[in-house]
Amino acid sequence: MKLKLLILVLLTSCKTSNSLIGTYQKKGNDYKYELELKIDSTFLLSKVDGEVQTKCGGKWENNFQKTVILKCDEETLSQQLSSGYLKDRTQTVEIINFDKLKLSNIILKKQKPLN
Repeated sequence: MKLKLLILVLLTSCKTSNSLIGTYQKKGNDYKYELELKIDSTFLLSKVDGEVQTKCGGKWENNFQKTVILKCDEETLSQQLSSGYLKDRTQTVEIINFDKLKLSNIILKKQKPLN
């Protein structure tokens, strides 16, 4: 019985993580937030606010509690001193549904793939 429950949890968790794969975005006249979650558990996060752009890439994980944890890769000192360095190296993203994520106070909407 326990084995069946474990298999069910594993299958459900794979489906949940795969449903999150894609690019999420919010943009306006002078800002743009973009988060790309890839199937290999890597991500790219980019924030543009006026003339300032920050970004990071790294690994993401879904802890199955309505959140995604983003862990930015470590960067060299010269990269850290550049204007594009994102100082918050670990970020928690709330899963609203499979089409919307909440990063800080920003609601990111999943973008439709271009065919």
